[in-house]
Amino acid sequence: MRVIKLLALPLVLCGSLLIAFAFTAGYRRSDRYGAAILYGIVLGFVVFMITEMADRAGSSGVLDPGFAAVGPAFVAIVIGVTVLLYKEDGRT
Repeated sequence: MRVIKLLALPLVLCGSLLIAFAFTAGYRRSDRYGAAILYGIVLGFVVFMITEMADRAGSSGVLDPGFAAVGPAFVAIVIGVTVLLYKEDGRT
Protein backbone atom coordinates (compact mmCIF):
# COMPACT_ATOMS: atom_id res chain seq x y z
CA MET A 1 0.00 0.00 0.00
CA ARG A 2 2.81 2.41 0.84
CA VAL A 3 4.54 1.97 -2.52
CA ILE A 4 1.32 2.41 -4.47
CA LYS A 5 0.47 5.49 -2.39
CA LEU A 6 3.87 7.00 -3.18
CA LEU A 7 3.36 6.30 -6.88
CA ALA A 8 -0.06 7.98 -6.78
CA LEU A 9 1.26 11.03 -4.91
CA PRO A 10 1.90 13.09 -8.10
CA LEU A 11 -1.75 12.59 -9.09
CA VAL A 12 -2.92 13.80 -5.68
CA LEU A 13 -0.64 16.81 -6.02
CA CYS A 14 -2.07 17.53 -9.48
CA GLY A 15 -5.61 17.42 -8.09
CA SER A 16 -4.69 19.65 -5.17
CA LEU A 17 -3.06 22.16 -7.49
CA LEU A 18 -6.14 22.20 -9.70
CA ILE A 19 -8.28 22.94 -6.64
CA ALA A 20 -5.89 25.69 -5.54
CA PHE A 21 -5.80 27.24 -8.99
CA ALA A 22 -9.57 27.11 -9.29
CA PHE A 23 -9.99 29.24 -6.19
CA THR A 24 -7.12 31.66 -6.80
CA ALA A 25 -7.89 32.32 -10.47
CA GLY A 26 -10.83 34.62 -9.74
CA TYR A 27 -9.15 36.96 -7.25
CA ARG A 28 -8.85 39.96 -9.55
CA ARG A 29 -12.35 39.66 -10.96
CA SER A 30 -14.28 39.43 -7.75
CA ASP A 31 -14.20 41.17 -4.42
CA ARG A 32 -15.21 38.13 -2.35
CA TYR A 33 -11.90 36.79 -1.08
CA GLY A 34 -13.17 35.23 2.14
CA ALA A 35 -15.50 32.75 0.49
CA ALA A 36 -12.84 31.62 -1.99
CA ILE A 37 -10.29 31.10 0.77
CA LEU A 38 -12.79 29.22 2.93
CA TYR A 39 -13.89 26.95 0.07
CA GLY A 40 -10.26 26.21 -0.80
CA ILE A 41 -9.44 25.28 2.78
CA VAL A 42 -12.53 23.09 3.10
CA LEU A 43 -11.85 21.24 -0.16
CA GLY A 44 -8.20 20.76 0.79
CA PHE A 45 -9.33 19.24 4.08
CA VAL A 46 -11.82 17.01 2.22
CA VAL A 47 -9.07 15.74 -0.09
CA PHE A 48 -6.83 15.09 2.92
CA MET A 49 -9.56 13.18 4.77
CA ILE A 50 -10.48 11.08 1.73
CA THR A 51 -6.82 10.24 1.18
CA GLU A 52 -6.25 9.26 4.79
CA MET A 53 -9.44 7.19 5.05
CA ALA A 54 -8.62 5.37 1.82
CA ASP A 55 -5.08 4.76 3.10
CA ARG A 56 -6.42 3.18 6.28
CA ALA A 57 -8.96 1.10 4.35
CA GLY A 58 -6.30 -0.06 1.89
CA SER A 59 -3.82 -0.93 4.63
CA SER A 60 -6.38 -2.97 6.55
CA GLY A 61 -7.55 -4.87 3.48
CA VAL A 62 -11.06 -3.42 3.27
CA LEU A 63 -10.29 -1.82 -0.13
CA ASP A 64 -8.00 -2.95 -2.89
CA PRO A 65 -4.67 -1.14 -2.29
CA GLY A 66 -4.47 0.11 -5.87
CA PHE A 67 -7.93 1.59 -5.71
CA ALA A 68 -7.30 3.02 -2.25
CA ALA A 69 -4.18 4.82 -3.46
CA VAL A 70 -5.36 6.06 -6.86
CA GLY A 71 -9.04 6.69 -6.04
CA PRO A 72 -8.54 9.84 -3.93
CA ALA A 73 -6.22 11.24 -6.59
CA PHE A 74 -8.89 10.94 -9.25
CA VAL A 75 -11.48 12.40 -6.88
CA ALA A 76 -9.22 15.42 -6.28
CA ILE A 77 -8.64 15.87 -10.01
CA VAL A 78 -12.36 15.67 -10.78
CA ILE A 79 -13.18 18.15 -8.00
CA GLY A 80 -10.48 20.56 -9.20
CA VAL A 81 -11.50 20.41 -12.86
CA THR A 82 -15.19 20.74 -11.99
CA VAL A 83 -14.66 23.80 -9.81
CA LEU A 84 -12.28 25.35 -12.34
CA LEU A 85 -14.67 24.89 -15.24
CA TYR A 86 -17.60 26.14 -13.18
CA LYS A 87 -15.78 29.29 -12.08
CA GLU A 88 -14.28 30.05 -15.48
CA ASP A 89 -17.59 29.59 -17.30
CA GLY A 90 -18.41 33.25 -16.81
CA ARG A 91 -22.01 32.75 -15.78
CA THR A 92 -21.39 32.82 -12.04
